[in-house]
Amino acid sequence: MNNAIDEKRKKRFQYLHALYEFTDGDQLKDINFLELGHNIGLTDEESDKISNYLANEGLIKFIAAGYITIEHNGVIEIENALSRPNNETTYFPPASLIIIGNVSNSNIQQGDNNQIRQINYLSDEIQLEIQNLLKELREKTVQLKLTQENQKELEAEIQTIEIQSKSPKPKQVIIKESLISLKTILESITGNIVADVLLKKITELL
Repeated sequence: MNNAIDEKRKKRFQYLHALYEFTDGDQLKDINFLELGHNIGLTDEESDKISNYLANEGLIKFIAAGYITIEHNGVIEIENALSRPNNETTYFPPASLIIIGNVSNSNIQQGDNNQIRQINYLSDEIQLEIQNLLKELREKTVQLKLTQENQKELEAEIQTIEIQSKSPKPKQVIIKESLISLKTILESITGNIVADVLLKKITELL
């Protein structure tokens, strides 16, 4: 399948899954559609496209002032995906390919009968280490001598991690992906002692 389509289907799943988690499948509970997207690292444009697609398919519903709720069909779709993580659903690729990844370092653990369970826990110690890392990255950005493009990317990844860290249910997989992106940016810098020190700290968190 086309990689661009794969990525769209993946993000649609992550968005609906986040809504399912937030509402616990309760159709009376709502959240702003952009806020939900921010919580999983999506841009406003991505959230707009994804939420409209899911609404058109009857999986979520828009109510007043940009707020959304999950629909009964959305609950069924997510629960089918989670109960059979190795199978495609009508709308999504296998859940195991989207949110399990490397199980040993993932925020998903696979149990009996292919059931999967979400783990949304970051210890206070790890959260403090992440906060200190982000602070140091910002303070030493100039010393890293980044290109303008890399500097924008670095700031975007920092903001993604900050949003997740402040969330009531931070998604470890998103934080990890952003840390990996930061690691890639720093690896592109050669002969910079500051970058080497920061790179070591990120590697220890992964």
